[in-house]
Amino acid sequence: MTSPGDGLHVVFGATGAIGSTVVAELLRHGRPVRAVSRGGRAPEGAEGVAADAADPAQAASAAAGAAVVHHCASPPYTQWPELFPELTRSVLAAAESAGAKLVFADNLYSYGPVDGPLREDLPAAAQGRKGRTRTAMAAELLDAHRTGRVRVAIGRASDYYGPRGTHSTAGETLFGGLLAGR
Repeated sequence: MTSPGDGLHVVFGATGAIGSTVVAELLRHGRPVRAVSRGGRAPEGAEGVAADAADPAQAASAAAGAAVVHHCASPPYTQWPELFPELTRSVLAAAESAGAKLVFADNLYSYGPVDGPLREDLPAAAQGRKGRTRTAMAAELLDAHRTGRVRVAIGRASDYYGPRGTHSTAGETLFGGLLAGR
């Protein structure tokens, strides 16, 4: 019997903080991994592929043969509204062309300010441009899921922290200062 995670996992944004952690976890569980980044670097055990995830042809080529596509790619933070939607559409189209499931690493911006516990059934109430951008991207992905184009799962986390999360609030900003005695 096969499980939903059997087959090739393609990770876009494989050298970033989240993508590299996803690659490491997949490898730890013995999954075949294609690590996609602009430079094509990959850890031992993964196939490295150089591609621009925002280019639909390159993304489709990189995703060929995938059972699961992990969208961990992200443009620079200050350029999310301008660049992130097209990047996401490119990865979505790549997953669709491969007949793969799509897993999107999202954040909590879509919820906007919340008074109380966060739950996945909360309405999208983003107030800033970046949050509205993330909300629109998630809506497109979920629409592709509802219409049967691609099976989509969205994982949302507040702020990445961990061994490669140096640019997050809980990363170098907080712990770097603490370690330096500030």
